[in-house]
Amino acid sequence: SISPVYDVLAHLQNLVMTFSDITEERQIRQLEGNILAAMCSSPPFHEMGEIICRNIESVLNESHVSLFALRNGMPIHWASSSHGAEIQNAQSWSATIRQRDGAPAA
Repeated sequence: SISPVYDVLAHLQNLVMTFSDITEERQIRQLEGNILAAMCSSPPFHEMGEIICRNIESVLNESHVSLFALRNGMPIHWASSSHGAEIQNAQSWSATIRQRDGAPAA
C-alpha cells in the first residue's frame, strides 16, 4: 500500500510504501488445499499420513515430520517422512488435534 505524507500546508512531502511477504501464507493455503484434495481421493490411512508428512515438509524446509495417532490413549506411530534417519540434533514439537467441541480427536 502507498500512504501519502503531507506537510502543514497540505503539500505532498513523501510517499510511504508498505510491503508484506505473503509467501508463507500462500504456502499454508496450498498445504491445506493439497491435504484436502488428498482426503477427497480417500487414500488408505497410512498413505494419508505420508501425504501429510510430505506436504508439511515442503512448507517447513529442513524438517522431519512424524505423525502419531492415539489408540486407547496411547500414541502409536502413524507416518513419518522418508529422510528421518538423516536428521541429527533435531528438536521435537508436538501438536494435539482436537475436535471443535474441545474433545480430543478420536
